[in-house]
Parts: sequence; structure tokens; C-alpha cells
Amino acid sequence: MPAKTTHPPELNKAAEGSAGPILPFKTINPHDQPPAADQITIKNISRPCYGVYDDFVRFADNPAPEPHRAGLYWHGANRAGDPIDQRIGGPLHIEALSHDEHSGNFGRLLRFRDSTGQWKEWLVPMALLAGNGEALRSELLSRGYTYNDRYKAHILSHIMQSQPRERLIAAIRTGWHGDGTAFVLPQTTLGDTQYRFQAEHAHDSHLSTRGTLDAWRSQIGERCSGNPILILSACTGFAGALLKPAKQQAVGGAGLNLLGKSSQGKTTALQVAASIWGSPETVRNWSATGNGLEALAASLNDTLLPLDELSQSSPYDAGNMVYLLANGTGKQRAKRTGGMRPASRWRLMVLSSGERTLSAHMAEGGKKAKAGQEARLLDVPAVDRPYGAFDQLHGLPDGAGLSNALKQATSEQYGLTGQAFARQLMKYKGDLPNEYSELCRLPAFQVSDGVEARAAGTFALLALGGELATSFGLTGWREGEAIEAAVTGFNLWRDHRGTGNTEDRQILEAIADFIDRHGDSRFSDLDQPASAGPLIRDRAGYWRNTAEGRTYYLTSGGLKEAGAGHELKAIIATLDAAGWITERNAGKNSVKRRVHGKMTSLYAIQPQEVA
Repeated sequence: MPAKTTHPPELNKAAEGSAGPILPFKTINPHDQPPAADQITIKNISRPCYGVYDDFVRFADNPAPEPHRAGLYWHGANRAGDPIDQRIGGPLHIEALSHDEHSGNFGRLLRFRDSTGQWKEWLVPMALLAGNGEALRSELLSRGYTYNDRYKAHILSHIMQSQPRERLIAAIRTGWHGDGTAFVLPQTTLGDTQYRFQAEHAHDSHLSTRGTLDAWRSQIGERCSGNPILILSACTGFAGALLKPAKQQAVGGAGLNLLGKSSQGKTTALQVAASIWGSPETVRNWSATGNGLEALAASLNDTLLPLDELSQSSPYDAGNMVYLLANGTGKQRAKRTGGMRPASRWRLMVLSSGERTLSAHMAEGGKKAKAGQEARLLDVPAVDRPYGAFDQLHGLPDGAGLSNALKQATSEQYGLTGQAFARQLMKYKGDLPNEYSELCRLPAFQVSDGVEARAAGTFALLALGGELATSFGLTGWREGEAIEAAVTGFNLWRDHRGTGNTEDRQILEAIADFIDRHGDSRFSDLDQPASAGPLIRDRAGYWRNTAEGRTYYLTSGGLKEAGAGHELKAIIATLDAAGWITERNAGKNSVKRRVHGKMTSLYAIQPQEVA
């Protein structure tokens, strides 16, 4: 039987908002000199077993002249029965057994002392013990634990044999757990502390804390007041934690893309939003690969993903990355041994910045943005305010001064506001789904178009996040200011996007652009003999001048090409609804015209200005 280590009663107490048990053990450098002989504990050992000791120790059946220093030991005996006390490494306690809510993903809570003498904890998945355990040992080394390489196999045996009495629920992603009773972050659990974050690797999402709530409110929150773009950005940070309790969304999310020229305050707005949940390093850029972005999104579940400079993403992949983030489910991958790995899942809000729209960026790679992509990442013009992205300077000389003050503040005050917001949500007695629905029904958000309706729902959620945070005393904004900012943002997005259905607009713009580019090279005079005009290669159709203007007669192939990947039925329906089809035979959308002696079905189009 392994030697038992007696812990003080405080070990089983949970501090409010802490990640788990209070660990009152004093920090001792393992290289310190041993205390006086009468102060060294003597242990009775039932060999063979493992033992873990936090200070110098002697063993009752081993008359060694020098005490043994703190660490993990294997207590055995040689063939002659003489005791062997082999030190494996530093102290390594197995405090608790864990598994997820579905009795999978088993793990163990390790508590160990690193090479500087600091105590650390890690809820390690048992899957890392597979094989020779190299993955486990590598991660322990990266966290500062050291051991005798000759006896490294004992580390796995020690963990594998452990049967701790304490039980924890393993949370393999951050955010809400236990029907809203716990909000899990990598370094702490808010609410029900039986939930603990379990991960194979050290977490670098930068969801850390610094400063105070009061300082964040006075130095950051209050400076957002009167600045709709800053309030909108901060509301995006709060809204991630509302996707489940208010919008009742299982996975996915939405995002804003702050649009405009560089050095006008867009990145500052991202840093303001990021400071709600973590350090400035939380702001990443779009240059990540799809797989990297998937892992990052999964690590920030129920919070915020700030991404700077959309143009740094590949124009070929940008659309797929937007779908990936907003849909909340990673790629399905196979295991080496067969079967399927569980796909990553997340809920979060994305706050992006860019000098151009998603559509313009994708066009650089020859791609067309789809309506679904446009609805998931909403382009909001952000720098046409009186001072770049700002409306109010709060006593500072110019926009650069306010930007610098906010950047300085966000580097010193971060992380606590998001935690306080989640704690207050756990205590909140209101009906969040109903409050969200009421905001969606505001006259400013009443639209008929599907894309606009989805966008209105996103801005309503931002409004709810900001108003709740204000009512919790976190922002320093006046009541209703978050709603006003959300309505402003919605109107900016809608004015920039234009009116009408996205697919219809894209079709009309594509056909008008196609005719503008190829009207002289791929079309010929319908009334002129073929031998009289120039040679036309890759013909798309013909033209004829009428009293109303020039009419273009496109072949079905030409119309499909001009429609930029849309279905022919959808193209024809859009042209018909827009009144661009000027001639047709009875019961048809096409018209028969004699071309070079042969009757041919053509589509008679007169392009108009696209709203």
C-alpha cells in the first residue's frame, strides 16, 4: 500500500471563486539545508509503496545517516530485505480523480513543486499516460517539475496506482458548465468548484487577471462612454457569455469586423474588448491557419476572440474561416487507430478589424462572399467618427491621446471584469431569454430580410450584454447607452451593406460587372451579319440598341458565367424581380431571336444601377 500523506483540514475547503482546494503548504526550496535533527519527521513505511513528502524526512526502518529531502519516493527492498528509498523526483501529490459529465475523459489532479519551489496544479488527462508516458513527462518538464531520468517510469506507475478519494468534474473547455452553476477558466473556476479545467498542454489563451475592477471601470469603462464604437466593442466582449443563457445557443456565435483606415483606433477598440477577459496578448491576428484558429476558438469558449487585421488572412481561406468560427464546430478527424475523434465545439463572439470588407478581401483571391459569411461577420464602418473611431476624448487632447491612454490602461487592468460579469450572471434572477427577445423586438431592429434579421439579433445580444454589465456596476455607462450603441452599429452596418437580399445584390452586381468588362469583347451586334463584325471568342451573347438603351441578349452559358457561381434559376428570378428582363416570349423568361439564320433562346437584359 502507498504511504498516506496527511493534509491539514483546509485542503478540503474551497475558496469562493477559486479553482479548487486551498493549498496552505509553505514553499520550501528543495535545496535548502535540513532542519535540526529533532525537527525532522520520522515515517513508518509499509513497503513496497510510493510516498510523497513535502519536507526533509527520515524513515523508521532505514538507518541512513542523512535525512531524505522532499520528493516522490519508491520504498522497496533488495534481495536481502534491506530497505531501498529511491527518490524519483520532486513532491508529486495525486489529489483527486476526475471525469467529465458523461463519465469520459478521466484524469487526475496533480499537485507538485517546480524547480523554483513553487506549488502548481494540473488536472491531467489519463490518456497522456498511454505508451511510455513521454507526452506526460514532457508536459511536466515544461511546467517546471524535475525528476531522476533513470527512474522516470515510476512517475507513471505512481499516477496509475493512485485512487484518491476526492472527485472532480473535468471541464475540457472553458465557459459554462453544470447548467450555469460553474464558469470554468484555465486558472480558476467561478461558482461550483467541483468543475476544473482539464487540458493536455499548458493553456496560453491569456485569460489572466491583473489590476482591480474599480480601476478597469474608471480607466477603461468610463472612457468608452460617449463613444459608440468603443461601447459596441466592449459589448461584444460581454456578449460571449450570453450566447448560452440568453440566446440559448449550443454552439457557434457571430462577430463584428471594425472597418476603416489604419491608425484610427480600431486596434484600441479590440484591446478594450479583450481586457474584459484577459491580457493584451488575447488579441491575435488573422494570419493563423484554419487548424490554429480552430484550437484558439475552442480555448476561448463562451468569451471573446479578438482578431486584428483581416487582410493578414489568406483571401482563399477567409470565407471558410468565418464559417468555421461562427458555426462553432471544428473539422471531424479520424483517429490513428480508426474511428473518429470528437470534433472541437465552442460558443464565442469574434471582434475583428480590417481596412477592407470580407467581400473585398475574398475578391482578391477570386472568391465571392456568400450571404451566410456576410451575416456571420458584420462589417461596421468604425473610423468615420469625429476623431477616428472616437466621438468623445474625455479631456485628452486628441484621438491619439485617448488611444494611448486606453492602451496603457488595458495593459494594466484586465480579466477581472469578465469574471465579475460571469459571477453576476450566476446570481441573476431575471429571464435572460425573454429580455433578449424584447430587445430583438425593438423598432430599430425590425427588418424583413433574412440577413438583416440575423444581424439585428447579433446587435440585440450586444445591447443586452452592455446593459447587464452596466446594471452590475461594471462599466460606468448610463442606462440605455449600450442599446444606443448597438442601434448605431446596426445602422452603420446596414447603410454600408446596402438594401435588399444579399444574394440578389450579388447577382445583379456580378452581371452588371460582367457586361461592363466584356460588353465589347464577348458580345456582338445582333442585327449585323457574322462576317461583317469582329471575331468574337468565348461568346457570351449579343446586343441591340433600342430607344430605352442598349439591350444585351445573353446565352444561357453566358448568363451562368455572369452570375458568378449562382444557380441559373436564382439568377433568372433575381433579374425578373429587379425588372432587368426586358423581352420574353409568353410563359418564358427568355426570348427567341434569329441568330445567323437559326432561332436561339436568349435572355434580354438591360442592367440598372444596383441599390
